[in-house]
Amino acid sequence: GTARHVPGAAPGQRRGLDGLPGRLLGEARADGHLREAAFVHDGTVSLLFPGLLVATFHTERRECELFPDPGADPDLVRRLVASAVLATWMIITDIPVLHASAVQVGDEALVFVGRSGSGKSTIAAALVGAGATAISDDVCRLSQRSGRWLCHPDAGQLRLRDGSHSLATMFDGDEVAATSDRLTLFLPTAEAPVPVAGIVIPRITPGAPGFAPLRLRGTRAVVSLMEHPRMASLMGDELSPSLFRFASSLVAAVPTWELVLPRTTVTPRLGAELLEEVARMLAGR
Repeated sequence: GTARHVPGAAPGQRRGLDGLPGRLLGEARADGHLREAAFVHDGTVSLLFPGLLVATFHTERRECELFPDPGADPDLVRRLVASAVLATWMIITDIPVLHASAVQVGDEALVFVGRSGSGKSTIAAALVGAGATAISDDVCRLSQRSGRWLCHPDAGQLRLRDGSHSLATMFDGDEVAATSDRLTLFLPTAEAPVPVAGIVIPRITPGAPGFAPLRLRGTRAVVSLMEHPRMASLMGDELSPSLFRFASSLVAAVPTWELVLPRTTVTPRLGAELLEEVARMLAGR
């Protein structure tokens, strides 16, 4: 498909939330404020990011129109396009995608799935610092080939939240860029799609004595995975059949774990400890 940038005010900003055409599919709010909303109208799906961007997807034409707000931070708009907008387009067009960060360990990929703030980028950065290779962050595109699931590399950036900045000591200074609320690591990535060895859903749990992996199977694995296709929560029930088929096919072929982690200070040692833990998990496949 193609993306077309339409300069000027976004429709949602000119007309307000109720002015966007179509039926509301879903919305996400934080602290009482609207963060994201999705609408469907005459075969198109629109995503509204108040004060930032409206993205309208024309599935029949395989085209996406972008309407940035004139006052929006260009860097924030670019991030939205590279993450939420791209991932939603993949979901709408039935391209398998997860809200996940992935790394290569040996010849295989480990995919860490979770919502924003779940620790997936921190875990990926810690593993890269301990010797793994980065594959993707936030938007993880998958495909099937010869009966195997493959993870596709992206642009080679990992963005860390507050509390994870000590991990930057594991990397050279020219690989690290600080922003107001994040630390971005610019890393070499895998050069080709990597076979997926396992899916891991991290659960950071205060008071947990240590790492505690739990193998998920059958319905439980499918339901857990369906919680995390990127942006799917905004799409209501519109995409449930395709998401169910994707999740069912993936967990049937790829081992899936929930991994409890204690809420501790993030240090470079975390990477080595995680590497040992995932090696044990994979050995028990």
